[in-house]
Amino acid sequence: MKLDVETARELAYGRPGEVIDGFEVMVNEMVDTSRWSINHRLVVLDRESSSYWETYYSVGATEMQDERPFEWEGEVEFDEVEPVEVIRVEYRRV
Repeated sequence: MKLDVETARELAYGRPGEVIDGFEVMVNEMVDTSRWSINHRLVVLDRESSSYWETYYSVGATEMQDERPFEWEGEVEFDEVEPVEVIRVEYRRV
C-alpha cells in the first residue's frame, strides 16, 4: 500500500488508538538510534479493509538535525503485516 507523505506523516505523529483518515495507529515505537537519527516502526490498521500495514521512518536525534518523518519521499510504501500473539518469559527476584 502507498500513502501520500502528508497522511503518512500525520500517522507518524499519531499515538496508538488514534484514528487518522480511516487508519488506526496500532504501534508507533522507537526501534533504533544512530548519531543523527531516531528510527521508528509504525503499524496501522486500515479500518475499511481490516488489514494491518507497517513502515519505518526516522526523525532527527537533536534539535540541530532538521529531519521529519518521510522527508525525502514522494509516496510512502507500507508492507502488509498480521498480528501474532507472542508469549515471553520474564524473570523476577524471589
